[in-house]
Amino acid sequence: METRNLYYLICVAEEKSISKAAEKLFITQPTLSQHIHKMEKSLGVQLFDRTTTPLSLTYSGEKFVEFASKVLEAEREFMQEIADINGFCKGRLTIGISAIHGSSLLPTILPKYKERFPGIEIVLMEENSHKLEEMAERGKTDITIANLPIQNENLTYETLTLDEVVLAVPKDLLPDRIKRKNLAAYDRFTYEEIEISELKDCPFLLLKPGHKIRQIGDAIFEEKGIRPRVVLESVSIETLYGLTSIGMGVTFIPKSLIPKEGLNTNTPLYFFSLRNPATNYCMVAAYNKHRHLPIAARKFISLVKDF
Repeated sequence: METRNLYYLICVAEEKSISKAAEKLFITQPTLSQHIHKMEKSLGVQLFDRTTTPLSLTYSGEKFVEFASKVLEAEREFMQEIADINGFCKGRLTIGISAIHGSSLLPTILPKYKERFPGIEIVLMEENSHKLEEMAERGKTDITIANLPIQNENLTYETLTLDEVVLAVPKDLLPDRIKRKNLAAYDRFTYEEIEISELKDCPFLLLKPGHKIRQIGDAIFEEKGIRPRVVLESVSIETLYGLTSIGMGVTFIPKSLIPKEGLNTNTPLYFFSLRNPATNYCMVAAYNKHRHLPIAARKFISLVKDF
């Protein structure tokens, strides 16, 4: 049985639709149906229950998908090892990363990586932290850029950098005691301390649940017994930062994402440390400890540490 048929089978199982799988595989629906039918005829079993919507696997189909996944993973690891042996001239690096880390890390690192290793194809898988850990465990990514703690026991990691989550506050929402200090806006290196309870009545702009920075914020709110007035949720830290910069509310932001120069607006922003251990977090490169880590991934990790 050809390897491509195993890919086809898994794709149909994941999409639960031959038409959607065919679109994803860039082949026609009749061609894909013919491949599936030939597999069933060769095996002497029905792999899909076509009476259900969406399409579902039979028991035999479930077992065969398990087998096909193992075969493809073995092939992938073998090809990675062969690429390593052949001098790291060509290959592929699949990186799982959140939008937040992608916006801060990739513009700096990827051009340098491609300059050093032009034969390596980069594939990005962008999801939230929970899905990224799942993808790393299943081998769908070579490495996943995430924050500690890593919940999945099958993953190990290498530390890339330490960071701190701070509060970005528009001038009009500053507490009176801080307004009287006449602080300089956009100060990236000196952070006045603040108690989040001083901002409990302010509107908050937060990342949607599932993001690590949101989890940090929720933990602090819970610790202080505060029920924040959330006026907007987003999956984009850049969107929240932009809205904070025009005075719409207060948001959490990692220090590493604060621009060297503030946005050109009429509403100065101020950044405050909460001096809470929960706001310190570690960015890591996580991967399945039971799988081969290719040279392409090791080189990427090393480059991030350097820069």
